[in-house]
Amino acid sequence: MRRIRFTFLATLALAASATACARGVDFDPEPGQSYAVNVVNQMPHDMIVSFDDGATTRLLGTVGANRTERFVVAGTANPTVTIVATDEGQTHTVRRTVTLTAGGTVDVQIN
Repeated sequence: MRRIRFTFLATLALAASATACARGVDFDPEPGQSYAVNVVNQMPHDMIVSFDDGATTRLLGTVGANRTERFVVAGTANPTVTIVATDEGQTHTVRRTVTLTAGGTVDVQIN
């Protein structure tokens, strides 16, 4: 009885740890360099920011009105990307094409 209980608890603990590890893994299947981007939102409203590398568009996040946020751009084979910022109502969109630099941070002005 004791052995069955131990086996059951060990199996349960193993399953729980495997599930927890699977949730905590941020797996990026695409190879490539990571880059830093500071998005400076000079608009009077929040802007939703993404990047387009010519193959796909990926969401980065939201930058509040008159705020600056730092984002990491990863999984792109092309260091030249277009940063796209749009308001929630999609009435105002700003596009800025930038060349990212490894080990550096690129500032992007949204105005």
